[in-house]
Amino acid sequence: MDHINFKKHHYSLLFFACIVSFLALSLFWQLGQTETHNNHLEQNILHGTYSLDGQAPQPIPSDGKLEINDYHHVQFEGHFSQNIPVNQQIILRTDNIRCKFWVNDQLIGSSGQQDTLPEMVKSAGNMWQSFISPGITSDDTIRFEIENVYLDHVKTTYESFLNQIYFGYESTHITNQFYENLFGLAFSVAIVCFGALAFIAAFLFKKLPVSTERLLLFAGLCLSSGLWGAINFDVQAYLIPAPIFNNSLDIVSLLFTMFFLISYTRSYISVSRNRTVLIIMERVILIGIIITTGLQLFGVIDYYEILPIIQPLAFIISPLVVFYVIYEAKYTQNSEIHELFWSAMILGAGILADAIGNFFDILPYVIWFKVSYVIFILLQFINLTRASRNLLVNQGRMQVLEELAYRDSLTQLGNRTAYIQQKHRIIELALTAKTWDLWVFDLNNLKVVNDTLGHDAGDFLIQQSAEFLKSQFTEKEIYRIGGDEFVVLTPARSLEASASKKAQFIKAIEDIQNTPLREGIVFSLSYGHTQFFPAPNQKFDDAFAIADQKMYKMKAEMRQACVQ
Repeated sequence: MDHINFKKHHYSLLFFACIVSFLALSLFWQLGQTETHNNHLEQNILHGTYSLDGQAPQPIPSDGKLEINDYHHVQFEGHFSQNIPVNQQIILRTDNIRCKFWVNDQLIGSSGQQDTLPEMVKSAGNMWQSFISPGITSDDTIRFEIENVYLDHVKTTYESFLNQIYFGYESTHITNQFYENLFGLAFSVAIVCFGALAFIAAFLFKKLPVSTERLLLFAGLCLSSGLWGAINFDVQAYLIPAPIFNNSLDIVSLLFTMFFLISYTRSYISVSRNRTVLIIMERVILIGIIITTGLQLFGVIDYYEILPIIQPLAFIISPLVVFYVIYEAKYTQNSEIHELFWSAMILGAGILADAIGNFFDILPYVIWFKVSYVIFILLQFINLTRASRNLLVNQGRMQVLEELAYRDSLTQLGNRTAYIQQKHRIIELALTAKTWDLWVFDLNNLKVVNDTLGHDAGDFLIQQSAEFLKSQFTEKEIYRIGGDEFVVLTPARSLEASASKKAQFIKAIEDIQNTPLREGIVFSLSYGHTQFFPAPNQKFDDAFAIADQKMYKMKAEMRQACVQ
C-alpha cells in the first residue's frame, strides 16, 4: 500500500526534491561567492563624538547604537579608522535620512535633501549613497549632519548608518549585495513560480470541479509573499530607484500577503459565520490598501508612519487563521480542511517562535515567520498539485465513460442516446430562429449480407456506409440509431444553402449507389430528407416521421426496381 501511495504522489515529491536541491545549491554557491567578493570592499569606522540637537558631544558607541527616539538632528564628528585613496568611492547606508558629509569643513556631498526629491516625497527611502573620495587620511576631520525622516526604527536607522561605511567601488558593493542575498532571492523566485503555475492552472482547470477562485487566491498569495520575501533593503535600493515606493514596497506586499492569506483560508471554510468574519476582514484590508496607497501617492501619509498598526495586525491575523482552521477541522465534516490543517499549524508555530525571538532578541526581523510561510506555501502547492492531478485523472475517466455512453463503438459516431440528447436540445431551442435539415438513412440488404456472408461482412457494410456519410456531413452531426439506421441533424444556414447541400449530396450518392464494395457486398442506401423549424406549433417527431416516410418510399422503389 505504501508503494502504491508513493507512486501516486511521486511527481509531487520529485518536484519538491528539485526545488530543495536548487535552493541548497544556491546556498552553497552563495557562501562560496560571498567569501570571494567580500575581500574587495573595505569597511571604515568613524571614531569620535556625536551631538544630539546641538547638545553637548558624547562618544560614539562602539556598536553604533544610539539610545534615541523621536525626530532628531544628529552631528557626528571624528576620524575614519582607515585612509581612503583618492577617487575611490565612499559608500554610506542612508535609510530614510537626510545627510550632509564634510571632510575638513569641505562639503563632499549630501543626500535625501527635500529639494532633490519629487514633490510630496519625504524620503528617498532605503538607499546606499556613494561619494568620490578627494583623498582622506585617518587624520582628516570627518563630519556628518543627519536627520531622520520617520519615527519608525529610529535607533536602527543610525546604527545602520554607523556600521555600514565602506570604501572601494560601488559596482563591487552591488555585486556583493546580490551574492549575499541570493539564497533568499532563490526562495522567493521559487514561490513566485508556484504562483505563476497556479495562475495558469486556474485557467486550464476552469471547467473542472477544482475551485478556480482557490487557485487564483493561492497565486496571489505566492506572488505577494514571494515579493515580500525577496525584499532586502540592501538590494532594493538598486532595483527600485523610484523613491515614492522604495521605502514601503515591503509593507505593500505584506498587506497583500495578509489579504490573500485570509481569502485563501476562507475558500476552505464551510461554517457560515466564520466565512462572514473572514470576508469582512479581507474587505477591510483591501479597502485599507486602496486608501493608504492613495494617500501615499499624494504624499499625505507614508506607510512607515502607520507601521505600528500594520505590524500587530499581521501578527493578529495569522493566529486567527489558525484558529478558524482548527475549529473547522474539529467541529465540521469538511474533508478539504485537512489539506490546510498542518500548514496552518506550522504557520502558527512560526508566529510563536518569531514572537519569542523578538522578545528575547534571538534572530528577530520575522525570520521564523518567513520560514513558516515558505513551508506553508510549499505544502499548499503540493496539495493543490495533487488535487489538480486527481481531477485531471477523474476527468479522463469521465471522458471515457462519456465515450461509452454516447458513442457507437463500431462506427465511432454518436449513438441513439446521443441522438435523443441532441433531439431534446433542439426542441429546447424552440424560440430560436434556426432551421434544421433532418436526414434519415437506412442500409439496403444488410440482413441478407449478415445471413449469407456473416456479421463481419455486415459490420464492414455498416462501417463503409458510415465513412460515406462522414465524407458528406460533419461527423458530430451523424448518429447511428439502430443496426442499419442513421440520422443526420445539421443546422441550415439558409434555404439556398440547404438546397445546394441537398443537391450536392444527391449527386454524390447517385455516383456510389449500387457500387460493389467487395465480393457479395454492394453499397445501397435509402434516405429521406425534410426540414424542421423549432417553434411551438412544430413537432420534431412529426418532421422525423416525414423524413422516415420518404426514406421507406425510396426503399420500396429501389426494391421494386430490383424485382423488375
